[in-house]
Amino acid sequence: MSILVEKYSPTRYQHYDNYDAIEVSKVADIPEDWTGVMGVPITFLDKYNPEQFEIVGNDDIGYPATKTYRAKTKVIDGERSKSNTGALRCVLRADSYGPGTYFDVGYPVKGVYRRIFVRRIGAIS
Repeated sequence: MSILVEKYSPTRYQHYDNYDAIEVSKVADIPEDWTGVMGVPITFLDKYNPEQFEIVGNDDIGYPATKTYRAKTKVIDGERSKSNTGALRCVLRADSYGPGTYFDVGYPVKGVYRRIFVRRIGAIS
């Protein structure tokens, strides 16, 4: 069983713009006091304990998005791209377009790597 020591804080754990879950960028950062769904890296599977966590889906199947975007424009390093390809899996809302790849969906969002959605066993959300 993994020992969880981090505490949830809305400033540290951002809520996805298009999924009802929080972003946990590192498995070691899973908060001990969060009772809802979390998006965790696929490296979570190396430490997965079915007595501690329930896998509820991933950003491709099993866990529905709460929002879809009709139109999007890719913005790379502040420049709009002619190519708007790319799937919007889990995205986090951003304050502005910075270095890297963002999408304009009416406001800036930045994608994260593939995520598995998990919830602690016994957690009441």
